[in-house]
Amino acid sequence: MLIHGITGSGKSTTAKKIEEFIWKLHESNIKIGNQLLIPVYISLPSLKNPVFQAVEETLRQVEYGFDDLQLRECKEKLGKKEFRFLFIMDSYDEMKLENIQKNLYFHNEIKQNWSDPLVIFISRSEIFTSIDYIDWFEPQQKNKFKEIELLIFDQEQTNEYLEKFTMQSIKMLIFEIYEMETQIKKGSIDIKKFEMCWGQLYSILVFLKKNEFISFENIEALRSLSINLSKLWSIEKYQNIMEQQNLNKLVETPYMMEIMVWVLPSMMIKSFDIIKMKQNFINNFSKIFKVFEKSEYLIKMYQQQQKKHLIKLNNEIYDDKLDITQQDIQNLEKRHYYQITLKIWDKMDENLIPIQLQLSQQFSELNIQLLKILEPKLLLQNHMLNKVEIQNESIISLVCDALKEYNLTSFDFYDEFISYYYLKQIEKQKNLGKSINFDCFLFDLQKYSIKLAKIMTRNEMTQVQYKYQGLLFKDEAEEEKWLNEFFNDDGKKGNYKKDIRSCSLIQNKGQNFSFVHKSIQDFLIAADLYQLLALSKELDGQVLRYLVEEISKGQIGNQDCQFIKEIFHNKSNNLSLFVRSQQFADKIKLTMKLMKIIEKHDFNLINYSTEIYSETRKHLISKISQENKVIELFKFLVHLTKKDYKFIQSGSNSLNLLVEMQVDLTMQNFSKIQITNTSLIGANFAKCNLSQSKLENVDINGINLNGAQLFNCKWKKLLIQELFQLNDHYSVQADKSICLWDVKTGQQKFKLNGHSDQVYSVCFSPDGTTLASSSEDKSIRLWDVQEGKQKAQLDGHNSSEVYSLCFSPDGTTLASGSSDNSIRLWDVKTGSQKAKLDGHTSYVNSLCFSPEGNSLASGSNDSSIRLWEIKIRQLFQPSDKKDKEILAEFQKCPFPDNVTYYPFLIIQQALNFEAQGALILRGEFVHHSGIDLKTLLKQKGSYFLDCIKKN
Repeated sequence: MLIHGITGSGKSTTAKKIEEFIWKLHESNIKIGNQLLIPVYISLPSLKNPVFQAVEETLRQVEYGFDDLQLRECKEKLGKKEFRFLFIMDSYDEMKLENIQKNLYFHNEIKQNWSDPLVIFISRSEIFTSIDYIDWFEPQQKNKFKEIELLIFDQEQTNEYLEKFTMQSIKMLIFEIYEMETQIKKGSIDIKKFEMCWGQLYSILVFLKKNEFISFENIEALRSLSINLSKLWSIEKYQNIMEQQNLNKLVETPYMMEIMVWVLPSMMIKSFDIIKMKQNFINNFSKIFKVFEKSEYLIKMYQQQQKKHLIKLNNEIYDDKLDITQQDIQNLEKRHYYQITLKIWDKMDENLIPIQLQLSQQFSELNIQLLKILEPKLLLQNHMLNKVEIQNESIISLVCDALKEYNLTSFDFYDEFISYYYLKQIEKQKNLGKSINFDCFLFDLQKYSIKLAKIMTRNEMTQVQYKYQGLLFKDEAEEEKWLNEFFNDDGKKGNYKKDIRSCSLIQNKGQNFSFVHKSIQDFLIAADLYQLLALSKELDGQVLRYLVEEISKGQIGNQDCQFIKEIFHNKSNNLSLFVRSQQFADKIKLTMKLMKIIEKHDFNLINYSTEIYSETRKHLISKISQENKVIELFKFLVHLTKKDYKFIQSGSNSLNLLVEMQVDLTMQNFSKIQITNTSLIGANFAKCNLSQSKLENVDINGINLNGAQLFNCKWKKLLIQELFQLNDHYSVQADKSICLWDVKTGQQKFKLNGHSDQVYSVCFSPDGTTLASSSEDKSIRLWDVQEGKQKAQLDGHNSSEVYSLCFSPDGTTLASGSSDNSIRLWDVKTGSQKAKLDGHTSYVNSLCFSPEGNSLASGSNDSSIRLWEIKIRQLFQPSDKKDKEILAEFQKCPFPDNVTYYPFLIIQQALNFEAQGALILRGEFVHHSGIDLKTLLKQKGSYFLDCIKKN
């Protein structure tokens, strides 16, 4: 049997419960299939040789203590069928990567060696990357194999958990009072009697005062209990906060639910701290107001375009002085949203709203209060950009949303949970009478835990086995020496180390040590990385962008980070006032200081893109995805690889994280970057300049190189596997005509005949005067709506059905999608084809222009959505002088029509490598197996300039 689920779904708990259940059956002499079952719990990550010696190695461990004689006797009894083993093989996914995908049932010869026992494998679902994962576990008799998946929490289970937790919290508080009072009276604590009384509980205070077993005369104890009970959250409060903060997506597993219920109350108290509240509000409101205002401008612009067409149709005069243009939308980027947000906060602060929220933690009356004090005209007064009137209600709604959003992530919950746990454990140590310097002890505890987590993960371990040896003589292997640092308590500070370990989230069973949950181990590494990246908050984004520009110019001589000193000491009058200022000099010093820290950190030494760090990356990304300073630092580190080889690994890790965070990397100048030992799966480098870049041992599956410039690249040992898809077509029977109806009267106005087969799509022009139609007869027809007559016929889809149509907002261009997998752009006035857009691998069944008409979205049966640039026809221009000269040589060459048209964004499930319109000159593109990838690039539509030159 295979039992699997996502991280934190309770897999190992399930395994333990099964073991306990089978032992209870055994103790009661209950047989299954006429045999007594004996469970053997096998922790696969703790074994040295799980592939061939899993059972023997487990039975020889301290928990079971078998020697050779006992193993032989055990097998003899199994042969006589006196009992039968149930092997519970836990944490298959946490073995070393070299052992994953190996069938342990076959390799261990379990059926032959152990008389056909029952076997249960426990694993994390995320490792099942191929459809044949069942083969990793199946026995020879496949009909006996069973599979169970532990599903994520649904709402009913979440509510049930909350109910049990709240009742248990009340129970624990009462028990603590009972325990304390019993000890004061020098009585004995009777757990069974307490449980019996708890079962009869109907009123807590009455129970405490009158129950024969728990009678309190101490009024202080009762008052303390009342205060503590009032601090507990009700089920409804948990539910309301979780819904308000959109936390249900974070609590899909029992373990995450356990963390959340423990720390959410304390996190909410911290969130209502005035300083924290202000930071959250400024960060939230500036972002959502910017998005809201831009969307309002786009909507207004689209409405104006429609109105303009209607007015021109009636030969009326149109006043376009107040028209919103594309330039207006671009100018919104110049608006000081931060200053607007500060104005709003100051206005709320004047009226004591933050303090009221801190005290009440309620938002019910907030709308009414804000309506009295906020006026949009006052906030946006005297601004040349105010072409759209912002309603007061909209501002109020955005302010409320910004105040309610605390931006809580899984990282925050783990961080709070671990801090809370450490604090409680240190308090216990103090209560035991130990003299502890809190700050020093906490520092050592954090460093101890993080360092152990990093070493274990690096060695692909989730459990370690430490054998205690003698005081006088020790016989340790070289690979086990590092274990002494964490588990050898014989030295001078042995007792201190033992105290540290007892306060950590490390558990031990016999000689095996592990973190209480693998996600804790993953998180601690993420916390260490964030501690480093958080230093970027002191950096200046303007300074980092300036340094990137200087690096990209290629005018700096030094080949290491000392080039920053060149800029620091450069007093040229050609530099701007800011660059020559003392403030800039101070910022440069901070940057150099951080670079020195990064150079020695694991972030610059280890490849964090591998599978063993996948959960660590998820934790980290949940925290940094909205932190602009961290993103700026990542971009700087990527560019720094152009000049300083010492930062190649940190630059590679940075680029991997930027890709996984889905930061926009299109149209960037990445020429000369050096990236190694990382994954760029799904990266979007459309229209980027990657000339003279060096990539080695990089996974490039599913990357988008459409329109990229790849001159003299050296890409070696690349990892890529192409996925092939089949085209699919359909046909249905339908009428060949188009009917126009008067929606007011319900009467038919015209019947448009002309198509010789079924009509697939119709679309009105924005001014409503023209109707476009497409059909299975392979044609597109334009109709005069007022006359009910055909105006033009557009042919060009290579005898293929045309499934979709869409007019541009200005009505001058018609886009059509066809079963020939292409999109074509037509000039509506002349009927001529303007362009052909290739890229989809199946028929195009949906098209839509953006409101401003610069972009076109297409949907296809190849399960992808693609975004195309329509009006910006030029290629990304390189900044490097040599590249410009090279490109100039080929300006008069006969490029095909589709070179300047390619999707810059592709949304799909499948990982498809894209390189349409990429310009390649010389260079190396070599697969890790030694295969030249230039053939693949040609198949994907790349253009080889050296071939043009020869022709």
